[in-house]
Amino acid sequence: MGCADRYVREVIAKTPAAFKGQPKFLLRRLNWYFARIWIEVTPIRIWWWKSKVLDQLPDEWVAPAGTSAPASDPAPRGKQPPAWLDAPADWRAAARHAVARLDQRDLSWVGADGFPLSIPIAAVEEYPEGFRLRLGRHLPAAPQGPACLTFHAHPAMFTGQENHTFVGDVTGGTGGDDAVFRVERLLADLSLTGNTLAMTLGFLGNGRRLSPRLRTEASRRGQPIPTVRLPGDT
Repeated sequence: MGCADRYVREVIAKTPAAFKGQPKFLLRRLNWYFARIWIEVTPIRIWWWKSKVLDQLPDEWVAPAGTSAPASDPAPRGKQPPAWLDAPADWRAAARHAVARLDQRDLSWVGADGFPLSIPIAAVEEYPEGFRLRLGRHLPAAPQGPACLTFHAHPAMFTGQENHTFVGDVTGGTGGDDAVFRVERLLADLSLTGNTLAMTLGFLGNGRRLSPRLRTEASRRGQPIPTVRLPGDT
């Protein structure tokens, strides 16, 4: 089973409502959607909390001494194509909407040891330069420097999703104080919102733009364009 086959089976099994009723001939044409870059991660240290408000010290797992990761794949050949979506020029309208409507919020930054850190946000409010963040008491480290703040939401039975991702820098968050996230820009996103017809038309419109990009990226990596094989296909 190839990577594309594995992803097709796993995503359909995990979010069956999103694909229910879709004609199989249409699903087989969605290679631009099912084609993914798989990232293999070798854990060195893992923290996890029993509650997303981080009101208790985290549990910790550390890899055995001598653990090593395989070498990364070589960089793809040629020039990277330009972005296929334009990011919004003004992030403030999205910030107001995200604070009011999107209840899942996560902050990511790079720790002092060079490893990425990510935590949920307990509460958030607008701030003149971005956001003021209320963080849990038991952080792995004080957030500092370049950071990414993501707001997202989707129905319990996954049929669509909305997300907004802001990049900038973060300071504070120690000793019970709030952290301040200053926005540099808002990234483009691939939210699927609205009624079923609107989401379907928007989704298919993305396919017309992404299919040529898939051909380019597959060629840069010396790989064939994936073929979508659904569960039950021989």
